[in-house]
Amino acid sequence: MSSPKKRPAAKGAAAAVAGLVFEKARQALQDEKVRAMLLEQYQSIAAQAQHWRDERRAGAEGTGEPRRLGEQFGQRKLEHRVENLAASLDSLASGRPDLADALSPVSDAVAQIRVSVEIAGRLPIVKRKQAHLRIDNELDRLEESLFEASFPSGHGDR
Repeated sequence: MSSPKKRPAAKGAAAAVAGLVFEKARQALQDEKVRAMLLEQYQSIAAQAQHWRDERRAGAEGTGEPRRLGEQFGQRKLEHRVENLAASLDSLASGRPDLADALSPVSDAVAQIRVSVEIAGRLPIVKRKQAHLRIDNELDRLEESLFEASFPSGHGDR
């Protein structure tokens, strides 16, 4: 008869640290000064979104390189989301050291997610799927927080 598996204390500690990193990122995005700086960068976000939309349309219409199915799901999808989120942060902070400092908790959270995605890619399929769901949910929260912080109030609200 085999003894039950023991979970190492380090696993719980790592989860607690990750939770603190993500909570600190969300708190930074709630800071009014950070939100004001993000609002100043609203135009660059809109331009980047338009560029992304144009690239997507070009690929969908066959005038550009078509997207590969494997890049829309699983590991690669998460890798692309992390890279896009990091690129958005870089775009927002370019030329604005004050905003870059204010967004450092968010950048730290993105770096933590990048490591988690890399680790998840090496897990057995069942555990990988569970890890991907957790990572996907955390990316959803960070992307939504960043979007809400950068979107001007009153635009599109009904």
